[in-house]
Amino acid sequence: MEKKGRIGIPSALMFYRYAPFWRTFFESLGWEVLVSRDVGKKGKIVYFEDSCLPMKLLVTHATSLAGKVDHLFVPRLVSLHPKHILCPKFRGAPDIVRLAIDRKVSILDETVDLRTRKHSYRNAFSKTGERLDASMKEIDSAFSKAERSYSSFQGQWVDRINRLQLRMSET
Repeated sequence: MEKKGRIGIPSALMFYRYAPFWRTFFESLGWEVLVSRDVGKKGKIVYFEDSCLPMKLLVTHATSLAGKVDHLFVPRLVSLHPKHILCPKFRGAPDIVRLAIDRKVSILDETVDLRTRKHSYRNAFSKTGERLDASMKEIDSAFSKAERSYSSFQGQWVDRINRLQLRMSET
């Protein structure tokens, strides 16, 4: 499959939890995924004076990708649980990145709010896929592959945690 372009994913905020899902989804739609790496070692952290460390890292990682990709993926995460909300920084993350990169690249910033059906994970990724000119059939297939990838990742994660607990009880 010929690559349609590049999508950058800053390795900050929820990246380490959801990267397998996100990468699989975009790659299944034919996009190359670039992830920011080791930006602190290559230069100064980019920040706004009163921002918290997670936002400083997000902005630094996003700006390191801005000139190398067609789109940045910075979802507007409101709630990842039906009864709880995330820190407001997750809601504002796409806007902060947009200001920091001075609109030099498109930002894929659909809202995920699991308290409502309108902003479910599937709906957010359907809208994102539509913005990337994918058909519903392609989006559904990519979403299913991404779910399987994430499920496998979660299983491995639980196994690693359980092995760690065993090692700790043996000492």
